[in-house]
This record gives sequence, structure tokens and C-alpha cells, in this order.
Amino acid sequence: MTDTARAHVELERAQQLYDLGRAAEALDIVGQILAGRPDHAEGLRLAALCLSALGRQDEAVSAARAAVSADPDSEHGRRVLSHMHYKRGEFRLAANIALEATKLAPNEWRGHMLLARCVCHFDPPRAIRPAELSRELGPDSPDTHFACALAYQAVGRKEDARAAYLNVLELNPQHAMALNNLAVLDRSAHRWTRALQGFRRALSSDPNQDLARRNIDSILLSRVWRLTWLSVLAVDAVDAFAPVLGSVGQRILGSLLVAVLIAGPAYTAWSARRAVGSYAWRFLRVDRRVHLCRFLSPGLQSV
Repeated sequence: MTDTARAHVELERAQQLYDLGRAAEALDIVGQILAGRPDHAEGLRLAALCLSALGRQDEAVSAARAAVSADPDSEHGRRVLSHMHYKRGEFRLAANIALEATKLAPNEWRGHMLLARCVCHFDPPRAIRPAELSRELGPDSPDTHFACALAYQAVGRKEDARAAYLNVLELNPQHAMALNNLAVLDRSAHRWTRALQGFRRALSSDPNQDLARRNIDSILLSRVWRLTWLSVLAVDAVDAFAPVLGSVGQRILGSLLVAVLIAGPAYTAWSARRAVGSYAWRFLRVDRRVHLCRFLSPGLQSV
């Protein structure tokens, strides 16, 4: 086997390891290839991806730049370099490099998709065209529909964004970010139980997705705070009207207040339990912010 053929086989093995999430092992193999051929463009591109996955972003950018230098006519190298800058939050620079990639390969959907993702961070209306073009070129990829959804959501086209997210989920039902963002749309429409269910699905799809977990916490806490202030206002109302009511009226109003203060938190806890399972109970029992609400609210203290 020639050195070129051996390097090709080793790169394929490294790519498989990277795809399995074993970036460190993949990087070891790529490093051996680059030791003999420092200008191996494909190896440098894979090295950049591995380094990025390991959190070594500065080294990843350097490797991606070396890949572009080793193969200046490759749109793939520019896409990898653009992605590295994107992960560092350098969206305008990433967009310029992605634009170069689209000029080198106008029919490659990945370049237009990446351009849309970059531009969406600083000029959302301009992201729509490359996003839709990427979808036209790659209609079977969930990534192109996701790029469209992000662009639509960024400019306030919520129904178009919802339809695009649903297209993503038709192609990949376990797409965690699409599940999360669809739930965000449900929350903005005040469908909080449905939103909780969506965030739970996103978290089930990707247990390491902190964003979905934070969104669940945010909804649960917002409901608790709402109940807190409603209970405070209700108690104040009883105190205000008590002097003008007779003893019977006070008992009736007091009974209604107790019923509301018990039923409200109980219904919230029950519906949250249905939406996100035992996680809701743990959050409501353990989170310090919930304990603060209970301290402020006589209604929550009685639950």
C-alpha cells in the first residue's frame, strides 16, 4: 500500500471516530498523518474540526487557515474556516469567508446555509435569501430548513419559522435545536404547557443541551413568580375589604382566597408534572428561587 493510500485509509478511520464523538482519538490519527505531510489539506480540515470539538478554538482556527493555504481553491476549506470563526462568535468575518466559499461552489448548499447562519446574527433580513437558496439546493437536509427557520424567526415571521422547524423534524425527529426553538415559539404564544413538552423532548433528544433545561427552569419559575404576586395581591385585597364586610362576608371571601391559593399552585404543579415529568417536582422542591417565592407568598407557604 502506498503512503497516499495508507493516509486515505487512516483519514477515513479518523473521520469515523470524529463522527462518533471521539474527537481526541481522531486527532491522534490525523496528527500522525500531518507529521509526515504538514500540508495535507484534508487532514488539516479534519484536525480543525477535532480541535474545535475539544474546545481548542485558537488551534482550530490555525489549522483551518493552514488547510485553506494548502488548497486555496477548495470551498470546503473555507467552509471549515468560516465555521471556526463562527464558533468564536466572529460572525461578520465568518460570513465573509462563507461568501467566498459560495463563490467557489455556487451549487453547494452547505456554503449558502453557513452564510445564512452567520448573517442571521447581525443582519437577519439578509439571511433569508441564502437560507432559502440552501434549501432549494439541499431540500433533503434538515440543516437547510433549520437555517430558514432561524432566519424567519429572527425577522418575526413566526408561522413561517414554525413550518420550517416542522420540516426539520420530518427529516430528523430528534433534532434537539429544532425541538427547542419550536417550543420557544409556543412559549411566545403563551402555550406554556406545550412549550414545556417541547423543551422536554429537546432535552430527551440531547441530554447535554443546557439551553432546553434553562428554558424549562425559566417557564416553571415564571409560573411560580406569577402565583406569588397573585397571592400577595389577593391577601392585600382581603385586608382592604375586610373592614367593610360582615363576619359572613369575611368568611366567604377568606374561603375563596384559600381555595384559590391552594388550587393555583396545585394546578401549576400538576400540569408541570404532566409536561416535564419528575423534573418539575425536583425543581419546585429544590430550586432556591422557588423557596424565595414561598418566603414572599403566604399562598405558596400553605401548599
